[in-house]
Amino acid sequence: MLLSHRGEGQLGRIDPNDVRLDGVLYVRQEPDRPVSDDEVQAWLRSNPWAKPDNAARALRHVRLQHELKWRLISGGALCSQAGTPFALDGAIYPSVRAFYDGLKPGGRRGRADATFAYQDQTIAVGSVAHLQLIARAVMAKVAAHPYVRGELAQTGRARLMMGGPNSQPLGRVMPFALMIERLRIAS
Repeated sequence: MLLSHRGEGQLGRIDPNDVRLDGVLYVRQEPDRPVSDDEVQAWLRSNPWAKPDNAARALRHVRLQHELKWRLISGGALCSQAGTPFALDGAIYPSVRAFYDGLKPGGRRGRADATFAYQDQTIAVGSVAHLQLIARAVMAKVAAHPYVRGELAQTGRARLMMGGPNSQPLGRVMPFALMIERLRIAS
């Protein structure tokens, strides 16, 4: 099991952007029809500000999104800012974003050694414990709302995205935790 109900598990050993998850948590991230060199050249002609090195990758992502294999979770019930109250460790939070913002250490933002207090524990920002805490909040949100579970089920097997490999912990963990919850709902 990747995550238990208490957040204990292997989350710290799994990178949400690990290519080995391709086809496991989400459908394989290959377009039904590959992007051709002619399409890349046409796109570069219509977007002169674009970097040639990124053109094929950008077109590939557009194609994956069009084929419903890739989905950005902004807006709607799956969004971190969505008003989807949930209870975690005896407290009620109005949204996952509000929970996450409440964890931010005061005055030490951006420092590599930043920590915050939660449930009488000192937790390092970006640590496994921090990531597991965010995942638990996402799990609580999904468990609390049938319409969130319904919207999550409607994503099929698309890869959910919110942030890249270098984004804040919320942007890395929330889509990953949602995809795990999607697997649980389906089984």
